[in-house]
Amino acid sequence: MLGEGRNWWNFASSDYHNHWSTNGSDFWPGEYQKNYIYVDTSNRDRLEAIFAGVRSGASWHVEGDLIDKLEFTVQGRGPGKAMMGQTLRVKRGERVKVKIRVHDPVGTNHCPLDMDNPSLEQIGRQVPLNRPVLDHIDLIAGDVTGYVEPPENFESCPDADTRELDTDIDYCKETNESTHVAATFERFSGPFNRSAWAKRHGYLTYVYSFRVEQDMYLRLRGTNLPANVPKETDAEGNPLADSQASAAIYDALPDLTNYLLPGQTPESTSKLDEVAEAYADLWFYSNPIFIDVIND
Repeated sequence: MLGEGRNWWNFASSDYHNHWSTNGSDFWPGEYQKNYIYVDTSNRDRLEAIFAGVRSGASWHVEGDLIDKLEFTVQGRGPGKAMMGQTLRVKRGERVKVKIRVHDPVGTNHCPLDMDNPSLEQIGRQVPLNRPVLDHIDLIAGDVTGYVEPPENFESCPDADTRELDTDIDYCKETNESTHVAATFERFSGPFNRSAWAKRHGYLTYVYSFRVEQDMYLRLRGTNLPANVPKETDAEGNPLADSQASAAIYDALPDLTNYLLPGQTPESTSKLDEVAEAYADLWFYSNPIFIDVIND
């Protein structure tokens, strides 16, 4: 969708049926996943402002309160800049500057367990589940090629049920083959993040510049997991299927009832392994910024 230049925004789900504490598999809306929406505060109709913000794409979402603030902009030679959901127009070969600023919150999230992250313990890191630490941010880039014409006969597309998805038909491809990680920013990398103030207050700033040669989009993802965490991330830092960690780590955990924080009295503790797994593997995702090349 983004490769066609479509305004395709992503959001965290607030779907809820039964809470984990009553033997369900859900968190309360906003307990584990949150959407952050930029809104026009000058609009006196607050509900209208929120819906306009949702439609604009000026938003991002996060799991487990990994971060609680995000500024993501791209600027060319001129004074104008674009934020999430917007488009920056530049000349071919023009250098643009990407600026990312996040806040890693001080304090705890809503994890009910007093224990270290089992996934990170595999690589020798002791980090409490309820105090996650941002490990890195990936800047993801992809080409925008425009509308892709559907085939005359959809039976020529691969069978998704068999997962045999190799195809030469652009419309039938599941991914944008140009998409790649353009840059990775480790937690304290860069001159802005080594100061005592930055480390004490949790604000992290990253700047990246490059020349634009064609229409494209940029988006962000960040996580508490480095690359090559067994059963969690691959060598490039991409997330692996949750089922791998479930089977290898979390299904085999001992009874976690004794790890409940004071004041936590769930009716059922049968889903605590799923709760631990959810809080061990945290991500945030931004919506994209588009860059259009203006031909002279």
